[in-house]
Amino acid sequence: MYSAFFWGFNLLFCSDVNTPQTPYVPSVVFEGYVNGGKVTLEGNRYHPNACSLDVDTVVIFVCSKDYAPSGTPGTPVGSYMRLLILPFNDTIPRTKIGTKEVKFRFTSHHMVTQSYEVVPKDSLARNERYVRMDIESFARRGGTRISLTGFQARAPVMMGTVGREPCVIDRGILYGAVGR
Repeated sequence: MYSAFFWGFNLLFCSDVNTPQTPYVPSVVFEGYVNGGKVTLEGNRYHPNACSLDVDTVVIFVCSKDYAPSGTPGTPVGSYMRLLILPFNDTIPRTKIGTKEVKFRFTSHHMVTQSYEVVPKDSLARNERYVRMDIESFARRGGTRISLTGFQARAPVMMGTVGREPCVIDRGILYGAVGR
């Protein structure tokens, strides 16, 4: 009798009926191969993917469906990628951008944490550290579509993280929209 009463009480007063159950739709997604394995970074409801403008820099954050950063209870899990596409002369039609225009960071939390980074000053180490992609659609305006194909990156493990093998990304595509 009491258990039925408490079950009904909990159902009526303790459930969150006002929580919208709309599916999560990412604003930007990355698909490609990381060290030979197929990876899709589509984000999740708690850590949504984002593509925004910071003055004249396009800032892109994409993460895995299971991503939970180190600030959450327990061990961090999942993977994320952050790209900063720096200003470049886009009045001249371009079909490619690379290390000189992009700051790249990829971190994977699978059993151990491995982080990789390529910054524009790394353009001298072309074979060890690079990021490059083809421009299908790109503009520095909110609400515009972004499509970067042929995404490739290579970077050694950053000091302070575990791992020995470099991060090699190829056959990648990044698509979505720049936020307003």
